[in-house]
This record gives sequence, C-alpha cells and structure tokens, in this order.
Amino acid sequence: MSNQKKHGGGPKTVEGKQRSSMNSLRHGFTGKTVVLPTEDPVQFEELIDDYTADFKPGTKVELDIVYELAVCRWRLQRLWNIESYAFELTMSRKRDEVDAEFPKCTDSLRTALAFMSMADGNNKSLALLLRYETRLTRRFTQLLKDLKALQSQRKAAEPAAEPAPAPNVYQTNSKGPTLVPPPPTKRREQLEDSPDLNGKPTVA
Repeated sequence: MSNQKKHGGGPKTVEGKQRSSMNSLRHGFTGKTVVLPTEDPVQFEELIDDYTADFKPGTKVELDIVYELAVCRWRLQRLWNIESYAFELTMSRKRDEVDAEFPKCTDSLRTALAFMSMADGNNKSLALLLRYETRLTRRFTQLLKDLKALQSQRKAAEPAAEPAPAPNVYQTNSKGPTLVPPPPTKRREQLEDSPDLNGKPTVA
C-alpha cells in the first residue's frame, strides 16, 4: 500500500482555477527592476498585494495593468522623497549664505529661498522632478481608465446568473407562523348540526 499523500488535484471551479492562474503569475513578478538598493522591497511587495486585492484583476492583461499601476505609484513616492531631500540639501548648503543676508530668517523664508535656488535657470533639478511627476500621474490615470474599461467588458460578457427560485411558503423549516385552515362559519355549523330528510345529521 502506497504511503504517498493524496492531493485534492487543485481547484475545480472556474473561479478557483482563475485565482490559481493569477497567483502563479503574481509570484513571477519581482521588484528587482523597480526597487532601488536604497528602497525596501518588502514595501513594494505589500503595495503590489494591496493593489491586487483592491482591483481584483480577472485576466493576465488586467494583472499587468494593476502591476504597472503599483509601479507608477512607487515611482511617484520616490519622486516626492527626492523633492523633500532636495529641499533639505539646498537649505543646508545655503544656510550660512542665507543667515548672513537674513539674520532672523524664518523656516518659511528659508524654504522659499531654497525653492528659488532649485528653480533657477541653471538648476534643472526641480523642473525635471515636476516633469517626471506629471508624466507618471498621467500614465497612472490612463492605466486606471484602461483597467476599468477592460473589467467592464469582461463582466458584460460573462453569462448572467440564473435567478433564485421563489421560496415555497408552504414548506419551511423556520419557526414562523403555521398556516392553518380558516375556522368554519356559523352557516356551515348549522348545516352540519341539522338532520336531513331521513333524520340523519348532514355530513359536510
């Protein structure tokens, strides 16, 4: 007698097979081409998982779009971090110069002076950041639109579910009220008690 364990043979339903296929493709995705050495790959995987759970892709094409949506979001967050650190770096480098010109410089003024320095014609860092951000935002919006269109088409092509049969009110396991016949009327009681021509009571 074999000691090998018997397996269930995998998912049987169409929905189960579809989820299995999506999971297989999902695990083929890696962040090696997206996540930088200074970034956390675990956070990127969590972002992929969240987007997959939220958008529920039903085909491989939909899953590709969901993956690219997550990549766009990841790169947008990177740009926001770069912008913040660019401001901090500029303010640190120009601190002595700014303090000499403005002895009582406020934080808001220091930030404005850093922005002016980064937006200077010879410094293209801020303009480049804004251009990248605009491009990624537009791409994200277009991908989201494409995904919704594909999912609407797929759902419209799916066969409609058969309506559930109407419940039988005479057959129920609930503890609701029991259906009983109506009580006899007074006329019916009189007929049942009155004898017929042979002297026998009338049988209903």
